[in-house]
Amino acid sequence: RLSSLGMSDNTFVNEISDAENNNKWRKKNEKRYGDACEAVVMAQEEGKPAEEINHLTNTAADQKFKVWLTAFVAENASDKRDAIMKKDL
Repeated sequence: RLSSLGMSDNTFVNEISDAENNNKWRKKNEKRYGDACEAVVMAQEEGKPAEEINHLTNTAADQKFKVWLTAFVAENASDKRDAIMKKDL
């Protein structure tokens, strides 16, 4: 389950750069972040080894960054679209 949370950084950036797919990726990354946070809590409650908890915590941090990056890319795409529309007027 947790191995499906990640993907290569290049693939991630290429996928979210398409403005039409950005909302889909935002929702997917928010879910992955939520899942990763739940996994950390479960591991702590179950008394898993610190190494495993640290790995899950790093996975959650990576997913949080991807949520932030998706929002940044969406804002950038919106700014570019606005600039193009101003030129067309």
